[in-house]
Amino acid sequence: MTIEACTVNGSISQLQTQICAGQSATFVAEGNCGVPPYHYVWTPDGGNTLDTVYGNPDYVVTTSNTLTTPQTISVTCYVFDTCGNYASTNILTVNVIPAPLADAGLPKELCLGGATTIGGNPTTDNGSTISWMGSTPTVQSWLSSTTAANPTVTVPAGTIDSFYYVLTTQDANCPNTDTVKIYSIAGDQVAIDSLTPIRVCVGQTVTLNTVGGPFLSYFWNNGVTDSLMSTTTPGPYFVIVKDSLGCTDTSNTITVSNFGPPSLAIFPDTTILSGDSVALTSDANLFSASVDSFFWYPNTNITCTTCGNPLVAPLTDQIYGLTIYSHGCQVSAKVLIQVIQPDNFFIPNVFTPNGDGNNDQFYIEYQSGVTVLLFQVFDRWGEKVHDGLYPWDGTYKGKPAPLAVYVYVFKLQLYGRPLALYRKGSVTLLK
Repeated sequence: MTIEACTVNGSISQLQTQICAGQSATFVAEGNCGVPPYHYVWTPDGGNTLDTVYGNPDYVVTTSNTLTTPQTISVTCYVFDTCGNYASTNILTVNVIPAPLADAGLPKELCLGGATTIGGNPTTDNGSTISWMGSTPTVQSWLSSTTAANPTVTVPAGTIDSFYYVLTTQDANCPNTDTVKIYSIAGDQVAIDSLTPIRVCVGQTVTLNTVGGPFLSYFWNNGVTDSLMSTTTPGPYFVIVKDSLGCTDTSNTITVSNFGPPSLAIFPDTTILSGDSVALTSDANLFSASVDSFFWYPNTNITCTTCGNPLVAPLTDQIYGLTIYSHGCQVSAKVLIQVIQPDNFFIPNVFTPNGDGNNDQFYIEYQSGVTVLLFQVFDRWGEKVHDGLYPWDGTYKGKPAPLAVYVYVFKLQLYGRPLALYRKGSVTLLK
């Protein structure tokens, strides 16, 4: 018997000599002699990197689809036997051709359907063909074109779904693909934070607040454009919002209603003579079941603050008010009682019409309740120098009257007295 031994050796072969960027090339190693089984150490770049494959003689080189210029990849292999002996194989190369640009565009979000365009800017290189395919036949039917660079996708209104389109581009040598995702969503929803009708007192402010968002815009049915809405007016209220996608949503409707005393008036606004009294009344039933409590104010010259019709006898002009509480609400009203002092007047005995703004005119000084019916002034010879119901300014026939003592006559009507009275006297004109 003749035994012949040989040292391990090997060779490699390839399945592709040319591929497009983004594709893969497969190389196959074959070991001989030595002591099998073999394992293989591959290098695609002249030994700078090593990739060990145990048992399987196949080796796959994957290329990037972003390659923009042609590239040559050289591959060799080291075949090791079980004893650790190894041998290098032949060197093979594969040419990588850049694939055409394929840009399906950025993901898009739609609001319950709508239209949008897909594809990049540009979608592919000049001269390359374009083909679009939807994730389902229905999705594909929404495309305006399967061969346009930037077709329009029209999604039926009310659609909530996500789907995609695959772009395939092809030049004279290579294809390329890219995918874009489309989301048709419901958008953000809005609600008013009160789910029940709101009852407030008449004139009381209620504030309605939105839940959800924040939103790009708010529009309440009363014209307010904020997330909060304050009002004193009863009625139904809702808000329409728009989010960042342009989706709109309408909130629930909240009804604001009033309760409590709707209005209140008290009587009378009147004038009385000093020392007299008057009864105060209101248009409200102060002792009805809807009135929790009430009081008159101030507690000044009034017979009772919790009576239905108190008597008041103020000494001077006085404002009286009534406050009613009903169901947690309150309402108030006021009247003015004016008091007349009929004998409270004064006639000066000197005046100085020198234009200094102080005591420049002669007239009766009076409070309420005095009406001047006649006012005349005479000099010492009895000549009338003034006749009128207005103050005398110290002139006669357009010229300053001489410094002297003058006689006056007033005819007065006093409040509450049937007959008029005269007041006569003298006044000195000084400078």
